[in-house]
Amino acid sequence: MRIPIHLVILLTAILGGTGCGTNKPRFKEPSYQGKPLTAWLRDYEMFQFANDTSGEWSPPWTAEDRKVREHAVQAVRQLGTNAIPVLLEMMTDNNGDYGRLAISGFRALGAAGRPAVPTLVKSLEQTLANFQSRNYSNYDIHPAGACMALGAIGPAAEDGVPILLEWRDRDKGPPAVFALQALGEIHMHPEQAVPALISDLSNCDTNYSSGAHLLLTVLGNYGDQAKAAVPSILPFLSSKDDTVRATATNTLKQIGFNYTKAEEK
Repeated sequence: MRIPIHLVILLTAILGGTGCGTNKPRFKEPSYQGKPLTAWLRDYEMFQFANDTSGEWSPPWTAEDRKVREHAVQAVRQLGTNAIPVLLEMMTDNNGDYGRLAISGFRALGAAGRPAVPTLVKSLEQTLANFQSRNYSNYDIHPAGACMALGAIGPAAEDGVPILLEWRDRDKGPPAVFALQALGEIHMHPEQAVPALISDLSNCDTNYSSGAHLLLTVLGNYGDQAKAAVPSILPFLSSKDDTVRATATNTLKQIGFNYTKAEEK
C-alpha cells in the first residue's frame, strides 16, 4: 500500500518537520559500518515515497537509487531491535524531522519492529481522551505519527487494530486519516475492521473522492476477507468521480468479486 504524497506532506506539516535535517539529535544512536542510524534513515527516506517505475510524481528509480535504498534497508535491519528504543525516542523529539525519520525506520524494519507496538498502542490510548476533548497538545508521541508507525510495521502490528479503529473517526481530526491508512497496511482482524469500514463507507457520498477513496483502498487490502463489503462498494461504481470509480473497481477485484455491468446499475 503506497503512501499517497498528500499524506506525506500532511504528516510533515503535523509533526513540524522542515526536511532540512540540520539539528543535532539529542539522543544516542547506534551506528552500522561507521554511519549513524539517522544517516541510514535519510538514505532510505530519499526513495521511500518515490515511484518505483511509474514516474507519476517523481522520477522513476535508477539502478543506483535501488542500490542506495537496499543498502539502507539492510543497515537498519542489521541494527534490528537495537534501533527500536532510539526510533521511539526520535518520535518524542520536538523536531518533526526525527519523527518522520523514525517512521521510515519502522517501515524498513517491518515485522522486526513488533517490539515497539505496545508502546505505540499505549501512546494512542493515552492521547485518545485528550483528542476527544479537543486537547491536541498533550502527548509524547503525536497520534498521527504513532498511527503511521504501526502501519509501517505492517501485519506484525495487529495488536494495534482495536485502538486504530477508535482513532478512525473524523472527529479525531487529521490522525483519523492516518489511522485508516494504518489499518490498510496492517489488514488484520477483519472481523473487527471490516464491519467498521463498511459502516464508514455507507456514510460517504458516492461522488466525494477523498473519504471514499481511502476507505475503498483499505477494504481492498483486506482482500477476500472483505467480501461482506461488496453491496456497500457497488454504488461507487456509478460515482461521477473517475478516481472513486477506478478505486471501487480495483477494490472489487482485490476482494475477488466478479461483477457485471448490470450490477453497476
